[in-house]
Amino acid sequence: MKMTIKQTLTLAILLFQLTISVEGGGTGSGPVQQSKVYDYTFGDIIKFDRIGYNHYAIWVGDEVFGDPNIRKNGQNIFHFPGQLISTVTKCAFDSLDAVKGSSTPVVDNYLDGNDRVIRTREEMIQDIVTLNIDCGKYFVIKNNCEHIATTIRYGGASCFQQGSNPLTEMAAKFCCVTNRVAETLKNNQKTGRGRRGLGLLQVETRANQGAPAA
Repeated sequence: MKMTIKQTLTLAILLFQLTISVEGGGTGSGPVQQSKVYDYTFGDIIKFDRIGYNHYAIWVGDEVFGDPNIRKNGQNIFHFPGQLISTVTKCAFDSLDAVKGSSTPVVDNYLDGNDRVIRTREEMIQDIVTLNIDCGKYFVIKNNCEHIATTIRYGGASCFQQGSNPLTEMAAKFCCVTNRVAETLKNNQKTGRGRRGLGLLQVETRANQGAPAA
């Protein structure tokens, strides 16, 4: 599809602004420090105000994801710490304290009550486990941190960059209209890469406990 001059300009503005810094500010692989106590609820979207844009994550707290090795102690958020130019395909568990930098994290469940249904805890966990395996190649207008966070909470991706700045919001309005998250989830589930979600893990555990020893 051909882009208009206005769409091309807004895309250029968005790409320029996001080029100046790393998207997430955390890698999910660094040392984990003891987290402070935060009054957040599992599945909350946490917004980090950056220079010229917002970064988004999902609050997971101390949730156990079936396998204790999936999330390290102190890692209380799940996000896509990709960069503008990146071949990274993994989302990551991380520490809010490590990711926030100089920003002030706030809960931003901005689609609550706007004809969007908040998904169940089990549904969110299933997608987090799946996306932790592979969340697709990072692409600022089609597969970014906001797409991931809104997909987990609501079951569908959105990207508005509300409250960032007028230029970024305008760029998001015209450019962040499609996403690849649903496609990634579908491919993961089709190939069996996301089948170790909460429900199936519980079924497997019960089956193993009742099975005779080999």
